[in-house]
Parts: sequence; C-alpha cells; structure tokens
Amino acid sequence: MRENETRQRPFFMRLIDRCVVASAMVSAAMAFVLMAHIIINTTMRYVSDVQILGTIEITSNWWMVLMAFPVFALAQRNREHIDVTVVTDLMPEAHRIFCHILVRIGSMGIVLLIAYLGWLHALDMAKIEEYALGAVKIPIWPMRFVVPFGMVLFAIQLMVDLTDDLRAWKERSNGSH
Repeated sequence: MRENETRQRPFFMRLIDRCVVASAMVSAAMAFVLMAHIIINTTMRYVSDVQILGTIEITSNWWMVLMAFPVFALAQRNREHIDVTVVTDLMPEAHRIFCHILVRIGSMGIVLLIAYLGWLHALDMAKIEEYALGAVKIPIWPMRFVVPFGMVLFAIQLMVDLTDDLRAWKERSNGSH
C-alpha cells in the first residue's frame, strides 16, 4: 500500500493496521526467542552437559503460541492464506466477489467461535492456574489468552476485508447499470 493511500484511510483502519503489524512483530520476535532458546539450550547441553530446565515446556507452551496466533491477521491482510480458486476463477467478477463475501462472513463466524471458546477455556485455565509439569513447574495459563486475542484480531481483519469486498461489489453493481 502506498503512503498517500495509508494517509487517506480512516483512523480506525490505520489503527487496525498498526495492531496487525505489531502482533506480527511479536510473532517474529517470539520466533527469534524460540530459536535462541533452543540454540542456547543445545549448546549448553553439549558443551557443559547442563541444560535450561523446562525448555520443552516453555518452547511449546509459550514461544510457539506467541509465534503462531498473533500473525494470522497479517497473513489475512496480505492474502497469504491458502485460496483454492479453481471454481471461482471461472466465474464472472460479480459472482466471484459475492463468493468472497460469503466466505468472509463464514470465516468470521468460525474465527469468532474459536475466539469465544478460546476465551472460555482461558478463563477456566486461569481459575485453576494451569501449569505444565516437567523438570520444573511452568505456568501456561497466561498463554491461553493469546488464542482469543489472535482470533479476534483475525476476525477484525476479515471484517476490514469484507467491507472492501462489499465496496467492490457495490462499485461493480453500480458500474454495470
């Protein structure tokens, strides 16, 4: 997106863009942290036969969760999710846009359901203060809240895309008269 197009977008849309990019930066940082954690742990184990306790629990329950869920919205914004367009490529443009609208609405419903159920699960796990048992006791309940956060941001990005699709469909409908 060009700089002058960004300035013309409403404040709310620019705020969403910033949140999407910030969450993706968190994901990228967590990928680096996960990599560094594993490299340091492996090096320590081979050099001094000592390792960081709880590495498996921390990497799988903290770093991977923070790496995976916040980035879904950016992938949606950049149209990097998998699209199977075998049928829609054969459709007229108006029908293709209409299909995109239906898919966005369905996707928003599923993503919001995941967010809602993830929120309920996170609350349950916070009540019992869920933790992973391994070499050490690692609290993992805080990471349960990353799932609903990532899904809500993903749903918001789907809503932005839906408004763009509706605008395109309206323009297409007005142009065909």
